[in-house]
Amino acid sequence: MSYTQAPLLDDGNMVGLVTSNMIVKWMGISLANDSFDIDNTTIYDLVQAVGREGNYEVISVNKSLFEIPDLFYRWQQEDKKLEAVLITQNGEVSEPLLGIITNRDLPLVQRELEQNNKPQTKSP
Repeated sequence: MSYTQAPLLDDGNMVGLVTSNMIVKWMGISLANDSFDIDNTTIYDLVQAVGREGNYEVISVNKSLFEIPDLFYRWQQEDKKLEAVLITQNGEVSEPLLGIITNRDLPLVQRELEQNNKPQTKSP
């Protein structure tokens, strides 16, 4: 499915985000120390090897769609990469995940915002 980010849950609570970048780092580390074993490596092993990255934000389902591109922009201004915006009911990590927005979704977000800003035409 070409996913490059996946939320990391522990007993239903969000504890991080696994990214393709993390997997590539793990592969490099594992190959360098001759411990590469993809069949027996767990997500726990991956996180232990590369650490957790705080490269996501958790937001409320009620946050305005207009604010999403700004979140990515603010991270970029700080020379960091926001990998994903994770959506829960009230923006709490202890709540079930309702959705995820990644930088690959930004064109769709922009299109939705533009469509909602177009003046409505009345039919005859």
